[in-house]
Order: sequence, then structure tokens, then C-alpha cells
Amino acid sequence: MLMGVGTLPAVVGGERLTFRAGTTDLPVVNEAAMADPYFGSGYITVAEDAVALDVGAYIGDVTMRLAQLCPKGKVIAVEPVSGHVRMIEV
Repeated sequence: MLMGVGTLPAVVGGERLTFRAGTTDLPVVNEAAMADPYFGSGYITVAEDAVALDVGAYIGDVTMRLAQLCPKGKVIAVEPVSGHVRMIEV
């Protein structure tokens, strides 16, 4: 995807993400990835060969974190909104 007006690239946890202007992308990623309440606190542990399913993946912030945590496994992202899916595909 070519970045156009209204997008902002950023690196979060070593992964490149793109945020869309005028959306809730940044606050959602701030809560889920930057604050890292689920994985950083040890609340959720993921085996490196796990198969993980991210239902309601939004723009892929948790999907990307799961991919980091299970490099020998597989991560499946499910998101019904096509605009969000395009962000995951970036």
C-alpha cells in the first residue's frame, strides 16, 4: 500500500505500523501495543510454536505482537472491516 495523505508511519516494538488520520488507530495501538497490558505483564503467555487466532484484529497491532512471540508458530488475523484489513496487509 502506498502511503497517502492522512497516514503516519511508526515503529512499535520493532514492527512498522501505519496509522490513519482521523481514526482511533493511534489510541488503540497505544493501549494494546505500547502499554502492552496483556503480554508485558505476563497476563498472557504464548509458546513460540503456538497457533494464535486474533479475532477482531482491527489494524493488526496485537497480530504483530503475537507474530513476534510465536516465530515458529502461526498467527491468523480475522477482521471483517475491509479498511482495517488493508492496514494489516501493509
